[in-house]
Formats: sequence, structure tokens, C-alpha cells
Amino acid sequence: MPQLELTSDHVWVVNNFKKDKNYSYYDGVVTEILSLYSPGKNFRIRRRHGEKPVMAPLDGEEIFFSLSHAEDVLVLAISKDGELGVDAEYVKDRRYASRIAQRYFRAEEGPSTLECFYRSWTAREAFIKAIGSGLGKSISAIQTKNRDEEMFIGLKDDFSHRVSFYHPLANFLVAVCRKKESMKKIVLRTM
Repeated sequence: MPQLELTSDHVWVVNNFKKDKNYSYYDGVVTEILSLYSPGKNFRIRRRHGEKPVMAPLDGEEIFFSLSHAEDVLVLAISKDGELGVDAEYVKDRRYASRIAQRYFRAEEGPSTLECFYRSWTAREAFIKAIGSGLGKSISAIQTKNRDEEMFIGLKDDFSHRVSFYHPLANFLVAVCRKKESMKKIVLRTM
């Protein structure tokens, strides 16, 4: 496959992904996908902002990425314009979903439906990955604001990031979080 250009952000969905306990994401499909953006596979993955990885081509600009894994689906979001975060979840009934929503989500986020629960949850997970703060950030400190089909998210009332949602497969929800200024189109790709 020829080198891919990042004129838009890309979100890769890998179905039937199996991970065993000895597997490193970077030993397989993630490295294969990332190599499509660097000619001759001349890149290394290095850590920024603590533990957040970034792809550093030896002859070019950094490429930012985030990954998530749910059930047998791997999702990899890639951008050259800045940090981003992705979260994928398999949508199913959760025994304590309403308790979690009452404790961590604001009533303004919408009705207490299963879809709303997962939108709120995946948005927060993707936001935490985008800002690189790790799971130490209190989920209840994150605020969201819905406007039509868009969601804006941030700490307190700054709403510094925007979240886009996708249903790439039946019963899967993917949230991609980027800074609000990054209004670039997202291209979904499958492998």
C-alpha cells in the first residue's frame, strides 16, 4: 500500500482483533498501520507528556495517535495536527450504568438512556487520553455541553475540546476527542 497522507484525521477500525497477554500493540497491527504514514517504515514511537506515545518519523513531523480496544475491535485514531484521544466501547446493558451516571454525569447531559450513558462515558475517556492526564483525573471534574449532534468537553466550563461519535460496527460506539480548533474532517478506515 502506498504512503497515506494525513490531509484529514484518520480513525482505523480493526475488527476480529485478538490480543493475548504477551502481546504489545506496537508489535503488530498498530505498527503496520502507522508505517503507512512513514515512507520506508523509518519511524520510532516515543513517549511525550509522561506516558503518551507519539510517532516520530525519522524524516518528518510527529504524528499523534491514540488507541482503544473493546471486545475484539481495536480503534486507532491518527492526526498530524495535534493530540487526540479515542475510546471504543461495546454497547450493552450495564448493571450499574444509572448509578455511575448519577454520580459522575450532570443531569444536563441528557436523558438517562443507554446511548446517552455510553456517549458521556466514551467522551470522558477520549478526553482524558487527549489531554494525557491518565485515569488519575476525576471523571466528575469533566464537564460536557451538547449542541445538536456535537459534544464539547473540558475541565470546569472551558469546553476546550470537541467530541465526534461513530458507530463503525453494530453495538460499538467510538468517541474521538480533539481540541475545539481542530475541525478537520475525520476519515474512517477499516482493516
